[in-house]
Amino acid sequence: MEEFPLPFSPLKEGLRFPLELIDRHIEELERVGHDTWLQVQTGRKLQLEDIIELYGEFLPIDPQQKRKIPDWLTKLPNEFDVRLIEAQRLLNVADSRRSRRPDPYRFEPAVSSYSKELAASVQEIQAKYGTFSQQLDSSFPMRVFQAQSAGSIDMAELSKRLLALEKRRQRIIAAGLLAPQEQSAPIFGPQQPEDETKKSILSLFAQDIEEKLGVFDEIRARVELFKELVNKRFAYKQLDIERQAGFRFRTAAGQQLLPTDLSSGEQHELVLLYELLFKTKQNALILIDEPELSLHVAWQVEFLNDLTRIIKLSSFDVILATHSPQIINDKFDLAIELKGPPV
Repeated sequence: MEEFPLPFSPLKEGLRFPLELIDRHIEELERVGHDTWLQVQTGRKLQLEDIIELYGEFLPIDPQQKRKIPDWLTKLPNEFDVRLIEAQRLLNVADSRRSRRPDPYRFEPAVSSYSKELAASVQEIQAKYGTFSQQLDSSFPMRVFQAQSAGSIDMAELSKRLLALEKRRQRIIAAGLLAPQEQSAPIFGPQQPEDETKKSILSLFAQDIEEKLGVFDEIRARVELFKELVNKRFAYKQLDIERQAGFRFRTAAGQQLLPTDLSSGEQHELVLLYELLFKTKQNALILIDEPELSLHVAWQVEFLNDLTRIIKLSSFDVILATHSPQIINDKFDLAIELKGPPV
C-alpha cells in the first residue's frame, strides 16, 4: 500500500497516511496526480492538505493531530451547540450496525442516509401518536362520566372547532405523517345534537383530537417547509415523504426517482435544507461552508430568504463562508470581507 507522510507540521512526526484509503472510500474524488485529486462534482483540484481538511473525519486520523486547536475554541462547543455544515456534505459514514463486517470507512450518499433518518423519525412519531391515542381512547368512557358540566355549549363554535381539527389532520396527512386511511368519518351529519350531554361528549372528543394531533406539530411544520422549498426549487420533480422510504421523488411523467438520481446541485440543496430543518437545535450556532456549491444561481439568490424562514422555526444563528455575491445578494451590510495582510 502506498503511503505518504503528511506534509504539515501540526501532525505528529512520523505519521504516515495510506493514499489508497482516499481512492477506495471517497467516491467523489478522482485521483489525477501523485498527491492531487479532482472533486468531480465541483471540478476543484485538491491537494493532500485539502483532503485532510475536507474529509479528515472520514479518515483514520486523530482530529487533535490535524491542527493545534486553541483552548477557547475547544471550550466553545461546551457553552452552546455549535455545528459545522461542511463543503463536503454529500457523503456520510454509512450505518454499519447491521453489517456482519462493520467498516468504519464505508460511506453512503448523504441524501440516502437522511432519507432513512427521516423515515425513522416519521415512524417514531407515528408510534408515539398511536400510543398516545390508545391511552386517550381507553380512558375516554371514564372521562365522559367524570366530566363536570361546563354549562351550555355553543354548537356553532364546536362545529368550527371540529372543522378546523379536520383541516389540521388533512395537513398532517398531506405532509406524509399520517396515512390517508387513518382519516375519520364525519363526526355528525346534518342533524346536529341539541342535547347538552351529547354536546359535552363531542367537546371532550374534540379536545382529545387536539391533543393527539399536537404530537405532530413540530415535525409537521418542518416537513411542510422542507417540501415547499424543495418542490419550489426542483424542476419537473415532486418530493413526497413516506413512512418507509423517507424521501420519495417522482417526475412530472410519474417516474419514480431515488434520492441518488438527483443532480449534485439538487443533492446539495436537499442536504442543506435537511441539515438546517432537522438536525439543528434551537439557539445553536451554525457554520456553513460554501453554501453555493453546485447550486443554480437563482437558488443562490434565494438562499438567505429560505434561511430566514427556517430560522423562524428554530431560532438559531448562522455564519456563512461564501465566495458567491449571489448568496449575499442584497445583504452586503451583513457581510465581512476577509482580506490578506497589508503588503
